[in-house]
Amino acid sequence: MVTAFAALMAAIRLGDIHSVQNHIANSRLDLNSVDQFDYSPLILASLCGHYEIVEFLLESGARCDRDTFQGERAVYSALNDRIRSLLLKHDYSISVDRNQPFVSLISSLWSKEVGCASLVGITLPRPNGDICLQLSRDESFDYYAHTFILVARSNYFRNRIWTGDSSLPIKLTLPTDLTPTSISLALRYMYLYDTDTLIDKSDLTSTENLALIFGMPGLFDARTTMEGKDRRQKRAIAVELAQRDLLQLWEDCLRVPLRINRNEQFSTEMLNRKLLLLQPDIILQVESPTGGFTYCYGAHKAVIQSDFISTAARFKEKFQSQCGDKSPVLVTVDVAPIIMETLLKWFYTDLIDISPNLALELLVAADMLLIERLKPKVCLIIATQDSRDLLTGDLGYSIFDVARAGWLTGTFPKLDPFCAKFLASHLEDCLNENGMLRHQFEELIKESATRIERRENTDTIELVDDIRYYLNERFRMRFDTLPMEMFLGLDEKPDGDPPNQQEATKPSEMLRTGTEEYTRLMMGFDKLLGRYSYVLFIRNTGKVANKQTNVSKRDWG
Repeated sequence: MVTAFAALMAAIRLGDIHSVQNHIANSRLDLNSVDQFDYSPLILASLCGHYEIVEFLLESGARCDRDTFQGERAVYSALNDRIRSLLLKHDYSISVDRNQPFVSLISSLWSKEVGCASLVGITLPRPNGDICLQLSRDESFDYYAHTFILVARSNYFRNRIWTGDSSLPIKLTLPTDLTPTSISLALRYMYLYDTDTLIDKSDLTSTENLALIFGMPGLFDARTTMEGKDRRQKRAIAVELAQRDLLQLWEDCLRVPLRINRNEQFSTEMLNRKLLLLQPDIILQVESPTGGFTYCYGAHKAVIQSDFISTAARFKEKFQSQCGDKSPVLVTVDVAPIIMETLLKWFYTDLIDISPNLALELLVAADMLLIERLKPKVCLIIATQDSRDLLTGDLGYSIFDVARAGWLTGTFPKLDPFCAKFLASHLEDCLNENGMLRHQFEELIKESATRIERRENTDTIELVDDIRYYLNERFRMRFDTLPMEMFLGLDEKPDGDPPNQQEATKPSEMLRTGTEEYTRLMMGFDKLLGRYSYVLFIRNTGKVANKQTNVSKRDWG
């Protein structure tokens, strides 16, 4: 039997763009999946030279990230330069399309063919929906959806679920004037699954009625006000609206945790009614750092993007199912409540709102919980600071802690350049003989030196090299801002006229001051390094390699 994905790939090989459009519009397909030959739809269309299909796939959400193997294959397999230029122009990567991971997460809950691709190689299937939608006149039609998605995105479902009886709804019967096609369109819109083709083909009046029934004005706007926009603009507007809906749900139901005594046993009945009606299937417990309390956050495994939490929940769920326990899985997480609150908000909305003094703690938590996609975003928050508070530790951590955290969490490619540039900008404070910063600076250089396990005699210390580079950049940029005539001979102007004494003295003084400051800092830095020798043990041989430098050597410490 030919699957829908195989039929799509066959249409791409033939270059039948109309069949490709129909397959994507009417099937729950992941455009970034691959077939038995490891071809994705985009790679195959690029290889066969079908420009219009490549363009359509890119607009429909196919990824072409040149930093990945699949994206690189799509570019280098292009049959002609026209397709290659199109792929390079889009470069539909995470760094360009910031909403793409959020869209993939929500749409994967609708598409049953998409699994939760773990970042450490574990594949966890997405949980099935927790509520069944049925038509009274068509018993064969039923869709399992997620209650939290329905409540967040539709006023109709929100009112029916929250204002109904106190029992948890398992089935909802929909109005008789709705058709399976219209309900499918509404659900696709809620789950951010590609609705452009269906909306464009649908009748304007029926779309308006559907938007009114389900309380989704954005659905009607997609058919009218966004008619002149391209697919990417429509997608961006729809994603922004979905983020706003889920953010409102998080504010209303998920933000405030249940607080219980540390020795008190948790029970599902303790949750507030609104959260209980969302049918959370996982409870995240964190301990209060100050008092004897435990905070319990209700959540849904469908949005958890932590491999650590997902794996722990899966094992606990097996034990509970053997005992016949159907209550939410309880997982204890060793983070502060404010960090857990930030993580949950990011899980549901892909938005980060945290003060700089908590950014380093969030980075360590993301590394501990195996949330790889969050770490670059937190690094960006840390690396945008340029305050002396980062030098003195008034933020709760210092620049030295940032460097060590980068080494610990594997984010040093992003944090090391920032730390070196920051230290080069404040090298005067780090070289002060009477300050505590000098000792911390020396210790950081030692740790940077010992990070190379198999050190050779010609190896350098990365942190030292980076600081020298950024120190040179610091003074080079300062000199680049000076006028050209300052670097000419002081006995003539650019036009050949001799300068007066005042004009000659000012540039000379500025250049001399800058040069002296640069020389003083470099000599101070070399003096600090010259007090020690870089004696490092090569672990695999047990030998000692003395770091070769152009300064005198002594032992470290």
